[in-house]
Amino acid sequence: MHFRFFTLLMFLAGTLLAQSPGTPAAQRQLLARSGARWSLATGHYFSLTLPPAATAAAQDPLAATLAFVEAYGGALGLASPAELSLTRQERSLDGRHYLRFQRMRAGLPVFGQVLVARLTAEGVLLGLSGNLAPSTAFAPAAAPTATSFSYVDLARRAARQRYPYAAQWTATDHGSAWISPHPWNAAVPSQRTRVIELTEPAGHRAERLYLAESSGKVIFHHPLHCDLNRELYRLNTAASNLLWMEGDVFPGSLNAERRELLLATAETYHLFHRSFGRRGFDGNDAKMNLVAEAGLTNCPNASASGNAIRHCTGVVGDDIVAHEWTHNYLAAMNGLIYRFESGAINEAYADIFGEALDLLNDRGNDSDDHLPRGGCTDSGLRWKLGEDATALGTHLRDLWQPECRNDPSTRSSPDYACLNGETDNGGVHTNSGVVNRLFSLLTDGGTLNGENVAPLGMTKALHLFFHAANHYLTPVTDFHALSLMLEQSANDLIGTPLPALTLLDLPAPPSGEVFTAGDLSQLAAALRATGLREPSPCNFVPTLGQDPPPPCAGQEFVSLYTEDWEAEPLGWTLTETPVNPGSWTSKAWTLRTALPDGRPGRGIFAPNLAVGDCAADLENGTVELSSPTILLPPGYTSFVLAFDHYYSSEAAFDGGIVAYSRNGGAFAPVPPSAFLYNGYDGPLNAAPGNDNPLAGLPAFHGADQNSTTGTWGRSVVDLSALGLVAGDELQLRWVFGHDGCTGWLGWYVDEVSVGGCRDFSLPVTYQSLRATAAKDHIALRWTTGSEDRNAGFFVERQAENDASFTEIAFVPAGDGSYHFADYGVVPGTAYVYRLRQRDWGGAEAYSPLVSARLEAAATWRVYPNPASDWLTVEAPAGVGIARLYDAAGRLVASLPLRDGVGRLTTEALPAGLYWLRAGAYTQRVILGR
Repeated sequence: MHFRFFTLLMFLAGTLLAQSPGTPAAQRQLLARSGARWSLATGHYFSLTLPPAATAAAQDPLAATLAFVEAYGGALGLASPAELSLTRQERSLDGRHYLRFQRMRAGLPVFGQVLVARLTAEGVLLGLSGNLAPSTAFAPAAAPTATSFSYVDLARRAARQRYPYAAQWTATDHGSAWISPHPWNAAVPSQRTRVIELTEPAGHRAERLYLAESSGKVIFHHPLHCDLNRELYRLNTAASNLLWMEGDVFPGSLNAERRELLLATAETYHLFHRSFGRRGFDGNDAKMNLVAEAGLTNCPNASASGNAIRHCTGVVGDDIVAHEWTHNYLAAMNGLIYRFESGAINEAYADIFGEALDLLNDRGNDSDDHLPRGGCTDSGLRWKLGEDATALGTHLRDLWQPECRNDPSTRSSPDYACLNGETDNGGVHTNSGVVNRLFSLLTDGGTLNGENVAPLGMTKALHLFFHAANHYLTPVTDFHALSLMLEQSANDLIGTPLPALTLLDLPAPPSGEVFTAGDLSQLAAALRATGLREPSPCNFVPTLGQDPPPPCAGQEFVSLYTEDWEAEPLGWTLTETPVNPGSWTSKAWTLRTALPDGRPGRGIFAPNLAVGDCAADLENGTVELSSPTILLPPGYTSFVLAFDHYYSSEAAFDGGIVAYSRNGGAFAPVPPSAFLYNGYDGPLNAAPGNDNPLAGLPAFHGADQNSTTGTWGRSVVDLSALGLVAGDELQLRWVFGHDGCTGWLGWYVDEVSVGGCRDFSLPVTYQSLRATAAKDHIALRWTTGSEDRNAGFFVERQAENDASFTEIAFVPAGDGSYHFADYGVVPGTAYVYRLRQRDWGGAEAYSPLVSARLEAAATWRVYPNPASDWLTVEAPAGVGIARLYDAAGRLVASLPLRDGVGRLTTEALPAGLYWLRAGAYTQRVILGR
C-alpha cells in the first residue's frame, strides 16, 4: 500500500497550553487552529511542528514534553503520558534537546512505536515525530495464563526453516512485547507476544522471534546479524582465539588484515565520537570485539551483531570494517531492522559510513579516490565499496553509479528489486542503491533524472544522515519516512556550526560549514532525482480489475440502497461463528478510518489475524456482516449489486464470499456465474487439508500477484441471476472464513450499492457532461443529443466530506448547450456533481457523476488570522512586497518579502479590519487584542 505525503496548514490565534480540551477531536482542532503543521507518511509515522510561541517554557525538556502530552496526547493516539517511557535524552550540536520515548501498553513495549520530542535550548517544545498507532490498533489480549508449551522450543522449531542447526543455538527470553505481524501496515493491529532471541554458539548469527503469547505461533521475526551479500559456497573455518587486547603492543606480530581490523575500528570510533558526539556504538563506550579469520559458514563474507564484527579471510578493508560497525551503531541508536525498505536503509547507511571512512583516510587502494567518477569502466575508486578485499575479486557496490553493480539508483530504475521477504530479506542489498545514490549525489553534486543538484560536500551530507539516524529513525522507517526525516534534520541543522570530519582521537576542529536554506533546496532536488518519496515500483498485477463496466449495460442504473459507512450504519448486524469457541480470538468486522492505499473516508474490515497453531489453538471459523432487508420495487427490468473491496488473505486457506437471502429464506453463497465483474478468485482448498468452514467454496482470497497486499476494486453481481424479482425482500451477507492458524491482513468492504436497471425513457440523451476547476469556481458544461418535453435540470453537489447531495441551482431547458458556474466551493476540496433532469410531467432521472477539485492556493498563506502581535506572509515566488491597508484603504505598513516569505509586527496597530495585498493576492486580516 502506498500513502502519499501531504501537509495541512491551518492557522488561527491561540495558545496551546492555556487550554486543555478533553477529546482527541477537540485536541486536534485546537492544534490545527493554533497553526500546528502536520506531516504524515506511510503507516503511523507523523511529524508535528508547533508554531512559534505556541508552547510555554518549562523547567526542563522532559517536563515540557510530558505537559504537552498530558494535554494533547489524544491527538497523537496516546491515552496518557504513562504510555511513554523515556529511553534517551541528549543535546545535539544545534543546541536543541532531543528526547526519545518508547510506547508502552499494559506495561510492555510496543515494537516500532517511538515518539521523539525536539525542544529549544531553553526547553520550549518545537515539535514531535514518530510512529504511534491509535488505541484501536491493538488486538485484545488478556493476561497470559500458564501454557503447556515452551516458547523457546517453538522459536527454535520455527527458526530451523532458515537455520538448520537452530536447535543448538543459545536462547534468551526477553519477556513480553507488542508487535504487529506487518509493522509497516497501519491496518494490522499489534499483538501481545513473547520475544525470544536465538544466537549461534560462536555468535556469528542471531535471530529475534516474536511469538503470540496465547498460542506460541511466530507472528514476526527478523535477523540481528547483517551479512554482505555474496552468492558463494559456504565454507567452514576455524574459530579464532584472543589475539590482541587494548594495551598490547601494536602492531606487534599482527598480520596486515588483523592490523586493518584494529585501525579501521579505531577510526570508526573516532569518527562517531569526535565528529558526532557518540561514544561507541551504544553511546556508553562498550567494548568493541573483533574477529579475524572468522568461521562464518558463507565465507568470503563479513557480519555484525551485538558488540562484535566478524570477517572471513580476504574480506577486510577499511570500508567493510566501518560498514559492519555501522550496523551495530544503528541497532543501538534506533533499532532499524533488516527487512524490506527498512533493511535497505540499514544497508545503505552501512555503505555510506564505510565509504566515507575510506575517502577520509589514505590507506589501501585510494590513490585516486579524490577524482570525480565517470562511467562504469573508469579506473576511479571513489564511491566503490570493498575494493581492498582480496577474496572478492572486485568491489561490492558502487554508490555513484549503482547500476554498474546491477543495483538501482532511483525508484524507477529497472534494477529496483521487488522481492519477497525470504529473498535477500526483501531486497535489502539491492535496493540500498537508491539511498546510496542520494548520499553521493548530495556530496558531489550532479544531474540525475533531469534534476541538477549542487554539491553539499561530505561534511554536511554525513552530518545530515547521522542526525536523522540518531534522532528520527525508528525500527520500521521506510523510504518515504526517511525522506521526511532527512528534511527535518536539515531544518534542525540550519545555522549550526558543524564539526569537521575526523578519524583522529582529538577534538574535531570547526569545519566552517553550516546548513543554509539553499541546502534544503538541494536536498529536495536530490530526493526528487532518486524518487525516494515516490510510490514503490513493486505494484504487481492487482487481483481485482480496475475498469468496471456500468452496472446496467445499455440501461439506466437507479440506486435503491447504499451504504458507505461514513455515518453509523443502520440495521446491519455483525456476528462471529467459531468452530472452537474456547480457543477463538475475536475477529469481528469493525469500522476503520485508516483504509489501505490512502483511500479517504471509512470502510468496514474483517481482519485475517496471524493467530492459532492449527493444533491446540484452533482459530477456524467465520465472521459475518449482514445487511438490513432491502425491498426491490417494481419498474425495473433487473437488479444489481455493486461493492468496492480490498483483500489480502492467506491464499487458498482464508477468504471471503458474498451470500444472499430471498424473502427471509436461508442464506446461500452467490455463485461465480452471477458475477458480472470481478468475481471470485477460485475455490479455497478443500477439507481435510483446510479446516476453514468455507473450505472448497469459490471465494475472494490471496492478494495481488507476487505480493502480500491487495488493490481496491469493484465487484458487480447480477441479482436477477439469483432469481430475485420486483417485490422480493433481499438480505446480503459478507462472510470471511478462517482456517485454524496463520493469516495475512483481511477483507475491506466499502460503497455497497443495490440498484435497479431500466430502459432510458426520459426525454434527454447526453452528449457530454464535464466539471472543470477555474480560478475561483467550478464550471459545469453539458450538451444534449436530443430533448423531448424537457423542463430543465437541477444541479446537485456533494463535497468530499458530505453524506449526501445538495441541490444548488436549476437550469431551464434551452438549446441543448448548457453551463453553470459554482462559486460556492472551497479551495482544496473535491466535489461531485450530478444533474437531476425533470420532464414536463414531473418525472426525473439522474445524469452520470462528474467531479472536480478547486486546488488550494498553497503558495499564498497569511497566519495567524485573527492576529495579535505578528503576522506571517507566504506568497508565490517573485512577489517582492506585501502591503497592509486599514478599512479606509490607507496604507499602514509595508513588508519586504524574501523568497516570498516575511513577518510583520502588528502590535502597534489598533484592533480592527485590515486588507493585506501581495501581488495579485488580497486577504482580509483581523487584528485583535
